[in-house]
Amino acid sequence: MNSVIQEIIANYFWFIIAIGFGIGETFTATFYLLPFALGGLVAGLASLLGMSLQVQSIVFILFSAVGIYLVTKYAKPKDEDNDSTVGSFRYVGDEFILDNSVSQYTSADIKFKGDVWKAVSSSGDIESGVLVKVVDIDGAKLVVEKVN
Repeated sequence: MNSVIQEIIANYFWFIIAIGFGIGETFTATFYLLPFALGGLVAGLASLLGMSLQVQSIVFILFSAVGIYLVTKYAKPKDEDNDSTVGSFRYVGDEFILDNSVSQYTSADIKFKGDVWKAVSSSGDIESGVLVKVVDIDGAKLVVEKVN
């Protein structure tokens, strides 16, 4: 009985690895385990074609490495590009009237687009009732400056 289990594991080892990484990927949703799942799948196909364990291992490493390269190059979050149409970066350039004073070093709660945000000034103190423009987003804080 043990020899049957060992034979099954030997024949389907890479597919088990691929399934494990695939399941892990569903829980992380980062695409960083996906290359290993792909590498395991291709190495499993190499196993079914009767290639040696060394060739299977090289196939796994190569496909995983290429996958990691592609994921790090193409699957980065949009906010890293400061794309002004995605996420909170879409607010950069918007103008509004401050309902609370803000300073450069201390954040204050303000109302912006119907929500409460933290805001800081890009330079100096700004009194409430002044027209300001969003110049940057720092985490979950709006960075504003006075409009002249």
